[in-house]
Amino acid sequence: MPSRSQHTLMSSKDRNTVLFICFSSAVAFFDFLIYLYLSDIIAASFFPTITDPAIIKAQGIGLFAIGYLARPLGGIIFGRFGDIKGRKPILFISILVTAATLLAMACLPTYAQWGLIAPALFIVLRLIQGMAFGLFVPLAWVFVAEQVPRQYLSVACSYVTASFFVGVLFSNAFFLWLSNSMTTEQLANYGWRIPFFVAAILSVLPLLAWRWIDESPFFTQMKNSKPQAYVFKPFTLLFKYCKHSIFIGMVLSLIISSITIVVVLLLPDLIELSFTLDNDLFEFSHSLGIV
Repeated sequence: MPSRSQHTLMSSKDRNTVLFICFSSAVAFFDFLIYLYLSDIIAASFFPTITDPAIIKAQGIGLFAIGYLARPLGGIIFGRFGDIKGRKPILFISILVTAATLLAMACLPTYAQWGLIAPALFIVLRLIQGMAFGLFVPLAWVFVAEQVPRQYLSVACSYVTASFFVGVLFSNAFFLWLSNSMTTEQLANYGWRIPFFVAAILSVLPLLAWRWIDESPFFTQMKNSKPQAYVFKPFTLLFKYCKHSIFIGMVLSLIISSITIVVVLLLPDLIELSFTLDNDLFEFSHSLGIV
């Protein structure tokens, strides 16, 4: 990959770019995960009345899984446009789509108001959000990797990865504050909409600094120096020259995603279903584990 000299120092613009991507990544994870903490209430609002808490929990996790399954589709189908149009505009679109879907979810009528149309629309919005999220995450790493000098590549990408869990921690803290500030009835009536409004606003904030972020120098160099086939046939070239790297990357991504989903996100719900624990101690332990 063409890059700046290994001994080039990181400039203030490089640091600002890394901070921008880290903030955007934390917000993206907050946007995507805040639903999980409200899954029971949202499932009860968008599906027919069910009294079994295990089924309600399964419905909530199922809706979360829909968004997660849409992530590869976003990366595979729309990720190639990052090689055609540029990293910066595609990142912009992914953030904008995420903000729009969150705002639409916050304003969406419930099952009691619109019947089956409500859950159908919610599922569609989750799919769109999942694809936008699946487009943003890999591009965030790529954008940072192509911006910073080679000697800072590992630490810069590590900051981006750490920012993901900052978003997880913030979503957990926000849910704790919300649940302690409202009754169950208030959360069920309108409180569940508040995190979606907050997430939509937070998603727009990174766009305010967008004008000061430059396009990836690697993409600019690639666009100017390579033939059109290099840009418009990415899959052919990838599997011809980089199939081993792709396989290793997929395995590592699978391991990281599995640990994140099972240990950080799903295990707490499974523990609550199987054991009786003090709620405050449990939430503190969960937050401490994320840190």
